[in-house]
Amino acid sequence: MKKLLVFILFVIGLLSCNTTEPPEDKPGRRDYIWKVDSLKSDDWFGISDIWGDSPTNIWLTASGVTGWDCLWHYDGTNWERYSEYLNPALNTVFGITQDEVWIGDSYGGIWRNVGSGWQRFQEIKVNGYDWIIIGSIYGAVQNNLYAVGTASHYDGSGYKAIILRYDGKNWNLVNIPDINVGFEKIRRFANGKYIIMGTNYDSGFLEKLFVFDGTNLKEIYSDYAYPGLYEMSGEVYIVINHKIYKCRNDELILWKEFPGTSYYGSVLGRSEKDFLGAGYDGILHYNGSDLANLYSTEQIELGGWLIFEKDVFFAGYTSEQRYIIIRGTLKE
Repeated sequence: MKKLLVFILFVIGLLSCNTTEPPEDKPGRRDYIWKVDSLKSDDWFGISDIWGDSPTNIWLTASGVTGWDCLWHYDGTNWERYSEYLNPALNTVFGITQDEVWIGDSYGGIWRNVGSGWQRFQEIKVNGYDWIIIGSIYGAVQNNLYAVGTASHYDGSGYKAIILRYDGKNWNLVNIPDINVGFEKIRRFANGKYIIMGTNYDSGFLEKLFVFDGTNLKEIYSDYAYPGLYEMSGEVYIVINHKIYKCRNDELILWKEFPGTSYYGSVLGRSEKDFLGAGYDGILHYNGSDLANLYSTEQIELGGWLIFEKDVFFAGYTSEQRYIIIRGTLKE
């Protein structure tokens, strides 16, 4: 019995010696090389979203005057307009892999690209409503994606929020209560729930946030300050009035703020000690202890952002209506 006890203690000792704590996040690097690309166009367009699976395969969507400027592709060297016409109001682009990428538009259309070009996959219709806007598409696996948007009338007499789910075959409406909100963006929490941003237009622009568990909606925020939703390492961060919040038990909890700095939004990063944000005077970086301006630029209206292992992309347009992509690449 005594020998058995000694053996058990010996095994426990070995296990304890071989058990290591997860490595703590290290402060992120700041030695980026910056490059700016311009998207050339004769007509106005507004960048709406950007998605890519690598720095050599990126799609960018927009809404524009003609529609010819509303879809762009980057191959690692050049930004090129997509050669075929989809429509002039592309709101969101999202993919799980390069072989299944989705776009939602302002005319009830959902488009898909499985590597052979863009095809109109499905037209969404809602009984009693004339106009369907697909605002955002997001998910974790190919056969379980969500899209959010708005169903409304052409004469502006009424509108409501909609949620769609893709089951691997079709996009189907999720049964939710009728609420006077236009859903605009969706992101996914690590616990499997989703956070949805929307706007009530009855009296100004009343911004709202909802937690969605796949069946039920719970409103957690309502105010006239526009929230930004960002995902980093499986965590969702919400920026309101230049302050960064997390969601805990369906409540917004203040996580970080940068008083006395030019920070106004975005959480684009690899960890909480390595993320970039937008400032009034440039692109800022937080390394866990301080905020630094890495790239000075005039204020731009951001339409999308991406981060990879060594590359970051900010897409937007300037006050002079120049459409630019700012790319930062870590030095070798």
